[in-house]
Amino acid sequence: MALRGETPSQNPTIMTDKAASFIHPILFVEDNPADFHLVRQYLKDASGLSAFHLTHAHSLTEAATCLETMDFQIILLDLNLPETNGLETLKRIQAITTVPIVVLTVTEQEPIALDAIKLGAQDYIAKSQLNSTLLPKVLTYAIERHNNDRMRHESETKYRLFVEGATGLAFIILDLDGKITHWNTGAERLFGYSDEEALGEHFSMLFTPEDQTYGRPERELERAKTDEKGDDDNWVIRKDGSRFWASGAVTAIRDMRNRLIGFAKVIRDKTPQKEATDHIAQLNRTLEDRVNQRTEELMRNQERLRAMASDLTLTEQRERRRLATDLHDYLAQLLVVSRLKLSHGQSLTDIQALQQLINETDSIMEQALVYTRTLVSQLSPTCLYEFGLAAAIKWLGSEMAKQELIVEVNGGDHILNLDEDQAILIYQSVRELLFNVLKHSGVHKAIVTLSLEPDDILHIEVKDQGRGFKEGTLEKVPASTNKFGLFSIRERLEALGGELSVTSILNEGTRVLLRIPLEKKLESLSTQRVPLEAASQHMKHRPTRTEPLCVRILVVDDHTLVRESFSHVLNAEPGFTVIGEAEDGQQAVDLCRTLHPDVVIMDLHMPNVDGLEATRQIKAKFPQTVVIGLSVYDTPEVARWFRDVQAEGFVTKSGPVDTLIQTIRRFSSV
Repeated sequence: MALRGETPSQNPTIMTDKAASFIHPILFVEDNPADFHLVRQYLKDASGLSAFHLTHAHSLTEAATCLETMDFQIILLDLNLPETNGLETLKRIQAITTVPIVVLTVTEQEPIALDAIKLGAQDYIAKSQLNSTLLPKVLTYAIERHNNDRMRHESETKYRLFVEGATGLAFIILDLDGKITHWNTGAERLFGYSDEEALGEHFSMLFTPEDQTYGRPERELERAKTDEKGDDDNWVIRKDGSRFWASGAVTAIRDMRNRLIGFAKVIRDKTPQKEATDHIAQLNRTLEDRVNQRTEELMRNQERLRAMASDLTLTEQRERRRLATDLHDYLAQLLVVSRLKLSHGQSLTDIQALQQLINETDSIMEQALVYTRTLVSQLSPTCLYEFGLAAAIKWLGSEMAKQELIVEVNGGDHILNLDEDQAILIYQSVRELLFNVLKHSGVHKAIVTLSLEPDDILHIEVKDQGRGFKEGTLEKVPASTNKFGLFSIRERLEALGGELSVTSILNEGTRVLLRIPLEKKLESLSTQRVPLEAASQHMKHRPTRTEPLCVRILVVDDHTLVRESFSHVLNAEPGFTVIGEAEDGQQAVDLCRTLHPDVVIMDLHMPNVDGLEATRQIKAKFPQTVVIGLSVYDTPEVARWFRDVQAEGFVTKSGPVDTLIQTIRRFSSV
């Protein structure tokens, strides 16, 4: 910038006689032009030192302007200026900058020079002693001294911030007598003493009374003197009298001549680690007792398992014999009778007699089908795999009613999407508990309640109001008896990570609670339901045909024989034509896209995509297509599930084929 009386090109730049690698910018505040030119000449004549760039300000006002627009390493300040003089000049320029200052005095003996140093000036020079040797050195040394002070201050600040910021650690400095000379915020947080309370006190106040009596503080200092460091884990005491387990290290502090000048102690709270160690020790102390208990229980269970394995072998053989007997004495006889009647029908010529024989044969085959369906369900409950645990337990309740046990099932509003092995074990457990009620309770009613805890723990409660028994008698049942029901259930549940609890009062009843952690969460059926009214409304708005047309039908079933049989029957019906067949739900969806059938006959249980999911997709993509559900199960639940996915109707495979034909005609308006 242009200074008073000078153009920008005249701003003096003072360099040494050779180009230097570094230039020190200097602001010279001086109202006497002669002194300015003298100083400029001295700096120009200097050699062997760094180069200087000199900027001249005639007053404090000009100096303030220069400081706002330029960076300087040092200020050379004449204390006597037009606006002010003496130390007031120094104070005023210090108020606007932190750049180090070297003051110019009239003579070396002026007391004002020493006062300037006390106020923070880096150095002073008497104008009478100015020369080309002294001035560059004073300025250079002042710059270096300021840089060193700044770096030392930054280092001390960082150290202080580190020590004070480590609130989890207590940094304590001690003198040679063990008295506290430094106390950081971490020490205040850990011990509760403020700075004023701790400084000057002996650090033994941090030790427990027993450690003080034992002389631990003194021994730590002595060990630090000889070993340089003393580590101790011990109890220390807070201001409020509470204790915590601390890891403390005492280190000797020595000066450059290796003379001991104090001690440093760093303390960390290790109470959680101490508690964990003590807890592990306690666990180790009790481990042997638990091992003994488990060993005894294991031996007792092994005895039961050996006896149960033998009993299961006998049970398997009995069941095999029972099934063989039932198949021979019932199903085989029904088939023999049917064959005899069909053979007899070949010789009949009377239409009425032949019709009666066909009806009788159909009735016999219906009995065979019902028996086969019941036997299959008893051996392997298909509804469990198709519809989930809740539906299977409801079906089990209806089956138990045939044996004069009324089962009330509560909480069946959800489908349990469980792992197959998990669902089978839970189902078999409930089945065994219901048979226990039937055989031992002396009553004809049981209540099964399903519920789910928020942490995905399935609760199944089986309760009756029968004879009951004294609690504790279960553990005393000898392994030689055949009463393995509850023991077997408990073993199965433990394998699933669950548990069984039994509560029983003599002559008042028994309550068995199963708790099983689910591998998959409950999925509410209500999220998939479509109200029956909505389905009816949907059917009501189907467009009516203006003239008789052929109904195009797609038959979907995974059994080839069943599929072909239905196709044969439907093709023989006037106004019907089967335009395609599909063996699973995905094929059905794909054929609907290409063939555009009027009616889809949809089986329920199929591989890959089942009938319910296929129906849901078809109704979403082709809402005008009529879907009629089909299943071997004739239960209200199956019909409801098809309605929930907007199927127009449902028929059972075991019913008269006329029912299917009438249903097709009703919904296709033919």
